[in-house]
Amino acid sequence: MALTLFESDGARRIHDEIRRRVGDKAFRTWFEGVELLPRPGDQLEVHVPTSFHRAFLGDRYQTLISDSAAAVLGGRSYELLFVAPPHVGAVTTPEVESPTPAPPHSQPFDLDGFVVGGANRLALNAARAVAERPGTDYNPLFIHGGVGQGKTHLLSAIATHYRSLGWSSVISVSCARFTDDFIKAIASQKILEFRRRLRDADALLIDDVQFLAMKSKTQEEFFHTFNTLINLGRQVVLSADCAPGELPGIEKRLASRFGAGLVADLGSPDTETRMEILRRKGEELDLELSSEICEEVAGVVRGSARELAGVAKRLHSVIHLEKRPLDLESTRGVLSELYGSMAPSIDLDRIDQGVCEEFDVSRVELHSKKRTRSIVVPRQIAMFLARRHTSASLKEIGHHFGGRDHTTVIHAVEKIQSLNRSDRTFRRRIEAVEKMLLR
Repeated sequence: MALTLFESDGARRIHDEIRRRVGDKAFRTWFEGVELLPRPGDQLEVHVPTSFHRAFLGDRYQTLISDSAAAVLGGRSYELLFVAPPHVGAVTTPEVESPTPAPPHSQPFDLDGFVVGGANRLALNAARAVAERPGTDYNPLFIHGGVGQGKTHLLSAIATHYRSLGWSSVISVSCARFTDDFIKAIASQKILEFRRRLRDADALLIDDVQFLAMKSKTQEEFFHTFNTLINLGRQVVLSADCAPGELPGIEKRLASRFGAGLVADLGSPDTETRMEILRRKGEELDLELSSEICEEVAGVVRGSARELAGVAKRLHSVIHLEKRPLDLESTRGVLSELYGSMAPSIDLDRIDQGVCEEFDVSRVELHSKKRTRSIVVPRQIAMFLARRHTSASLKEIGHHFGGRDHTTVIHAVEKIQSLNRSDRTFRRRIEAVEKMLLR
């Protein structure tokens, strides 16, 4: 069915006029599943299956639809009343059509297992958006976050959705696999075949692009593949453990292109989100966890969903293997067993305290504008530790340490990472601060 219409001769004739004006291809792409209903008073209801239709038709075809109705039914220009069902992950109207759009009737894909919170809401909504409307607003989509926060899960869900639409060439691989295939293609003199397969893809999804670091030839190849696909309007989705500007060993031109679309941070889940993740992991194990137990665990385990799943399994064993009651006392015992003494959670103020003690500087100096080496290095270390041990954003860290911008924090993190790798004595001082924070 090309266009579903209410049983109205006028609606059918508007249908024919729209098809005549836009052509068969655009008609099939954007008007399938749309229903038209002429109303008294020169109004026309346009019932659309998704919010993307509402945005796109309203921006690109509003005048054409109105003029088509006027041409068929007479009268002045028709007022369009768009009607769409509530839709998760709607985005603004795209500027250009994608050469390989998803069929408009496709529904948003499922992300079972994800608990939506403040930290990951942007990344999840962006993933839904590129699944529904690939190659437009958010291209490339760059998702970053720590280990176990769901980057691979998101990329896999997007790729699965594309394949469910019948796309013949969806490439979703790890960066390590991309690198290995590139090296094998060179060795076997099949580089042209390698390039053709990638650059003809309907969509390309690469996990853990930080592993392109220091691989100049692989970066060069990826750069040209990336540009080809973006120029063709094909969706590119990338993931890494940090933002494009923080990737060490990546050429600036490549990092710049990574950040040219939308950069979404999965982030570390907040306390409420961690509690909900733990509760759901417990349900999967047929384990009912009280709010007190969830709060106790969330106060200690500040990591990923994967880490919380591990705790849930250990709590499950308390009842089913050790035959003990699961209460606050036994929960604290499990946490102590897994994480040692019940260390206080690490926040920015605690990092201030640890760095000031180790490097004999005052908190006022740490937050000041002073740029002497004796102050700058401890401040950079504090920023590095804040990025590693807290869920604070770059902006929040910069604001905490004297109102600095996010680029200063990025520079500090890169500087300390470099010193950590090259200077064993320096690394031991960092470790000493971390031990202090965890005790």
